[in-house]
Amino acid sequence: MELRNGIAAFDPVTLRIAAEQLLTVQLPEAFDGDLPDHLVDLSEVEVGPFAVIARIDTGQLTWDRDASREVFTTYRGTEASGVRLSGAKVAQLDDVPVARVSVRLNGDKLRAWFAELPAETPLDSLEITERVRTWMRDFSRHDKRVDTLTVPQQNVNYEAFVKGLDRSARQKITAVIDEHGAHVTAETVIPMSLPSFGGRRDAKLGEKGPVLFWFSEGNENKALPFAIVYTQAEAWVVAEGSDLFQPPVTR
Repeated sequence: MELRNGIAAFDPVTLRIAAEQLLTVQLPEAFDGDLPDHLVDLSEVEVGPFAVIARIDTGQLTWDRDASREVFTTYRGTEASGVRLSGAKVAQLDDVPVARVSVRLNGDKLRAWFAELPAETPLDSLEITERVRTWMRDFSRHDKRVDTLTVPQQNVNYEAFVKGLDRSARQKITAVIDEHGAHVTAETVIPMSLPSFGGRRDAKLGEKGPVLFWFSEGNENKALPFAIVYTQAEAWVVAEGSDLFQPPVTR
């Protein structure tokens, strides 16, 4: 997990969903837990010739109990906006305070978890996933209900490559947490090599972004590329029959 602007994030669920579309991707055992049914129902999966994309948008999750906003002092001595929740449970696990509170997804019950970590905690996605799963397993043997729980209000927008896998993968995660509830989106993109086309499969470049082109000759391991050109849609030739079509100028 790469720390960017005070944020590091990782989502095992969309990673697992995307990886299951590709027989060649092997995930560590830490990611073999049960998938969350209600969230999986919200997932969208795109399998294209160049990548697999899995995304989940929770929509608005609402707190199961009363919640309000309050100001609190952070570990750096600054003041931050917090969310004060009732009905939470807290357990001390491995010298880490771990909290759990219920949220609702269209009437279905989910759980939101929070943990306060030491400032110098290693940010390894595999190790963090293993610790989180252990905390969830051990929580009910040590938890105690508290009158209120205050957690930082969050507005997260994070994107980074996932490290430690046998295949390149990129994730984008957004999260808003306030007194109204939470709204989280997660997306995993796993590029894949072109398949052996048994039947007809068409690839189209330019539908989802600008196009780069160039030319080469001879051994491609050593060739110097000729005329590398990046083009955006407004520079492309307009299709004949379009309102914007103009006949090409002959020279």
